[in-house]
Amino acid sequence: MERKILLLFDSMDIRDEVVRFAMTLAARMGAGVIMLLLIRSQFETDGAAGTDAQRIQALYAGGEAAMKPWLQAMALEDVPATGILRVGEPASELLKFLAEGHDFDTVVWGGDKKILGERRPRLGEHWMARIMDKLGRPMVAP
Repeated sequence: MERKILLLFDSMDIRDEVVRFAMTLAARMGAGVIMLLLIRSQFETDGAAGTDAQRIQALYAGGEAAMKPWLQAMALEDVPATGILRVGEPASELLKFLAEGHDFDTVVWGGDKKILGERRPRLGEHWMARIMDKLGRPMVAP
């Protein structure tokens, strides 16, 4: 079985240093990367025009465009990578991803690293703070 790193983002703000960290770690471990981008859909408050289906389609198109250069960069570095995009409530989408049986050895979190260092009281409202214990894998935030 090939080792995998789950590179996890919850916005289209994909930071260079996080991807580079995951690529370096993958090369060191002889691992591949699963780049999982979770995009929240809040149609009633986002003010975007169009039907829900059109807005979801636009979110998918934006997410794919955000991931594409990074997946290409990993390919150029000979790091096997797969991109997965989910639109919905991030905690729910991550739990569905886990339920599908995707295998990975560690998580590189591309979100706010304060989520990892502090527990529930102030950050308990963030979706990752509520479910990070369910990952069952080491998690780092560069």
